[in-house]
Amino acid sequence: MDGKIIGILNAADKKSGNSFDNADQNVLSTISNQIAEAYNSLLSKEQKEKLNLIYRDMQIASQIQLNSLPNIPKKIQGLELETSYTASREIGGDFYDLIYHNPDEVSVLIADVSGKGIAAALFMEFSKTIIAGEVARNSSTSISLMSANRIIQEKSGYFMFVTVMLVRINMAKRKIRYSSAGHNEQILYKTKEKR
Repeated sequence: MDGKIIGILNAADKKSGNSFDNADQNVLSTISNQIAEAYNSLLSKEQKEKLNLIYRDMQIASQIQLNSLPNIPKKIQGLELETSYTASREIGGDFYDLIYHNPDEVSVLIADVSGKGIAAALFMEFSKTIIAGEVARNSSTSISLMSANRIIQEKSGYFMFVTVMLVRINMAKRKIRYSSAGHNEQILYKTKEKR
């Protein structure tokens, strides 16, 4: 079928003892083609079932990934927050997090893992856990990211990477500290100064 051998039809010793003629060969050819079509139809059905299982697993993984993102309140001590997340595929490597340090201080984390799909989603969860742990442990944004980077490199190898923007906000003092690890620059807009 399509230049590939998928089986052999063996016809030997005709009951009459005569040789196979063109008509016999045409019948055998028709039978073998029908068997090949039935075989391909069965393969297509199995492949479709496998694809449906993969698609279902991807939908479940996408929901798990969305559920792993934090529910961020609209306001924390006068600080207004807004979030929106849409993966470019069913699952991907972008994430954000909000880490509470004390009643007056939070860190906002925005990150993007290289790549898309299952590998990026797994690496995202791995990175998110390590980064959040280091942010909770260190008061310095730059030390948090350097420490997280070291651990991620040691534990994962060098096949993927994550870019991160980390902003630590002290609402009582109205101050922010931030560090970036290769992530896009963010914009700070000051309403009173209109810039």
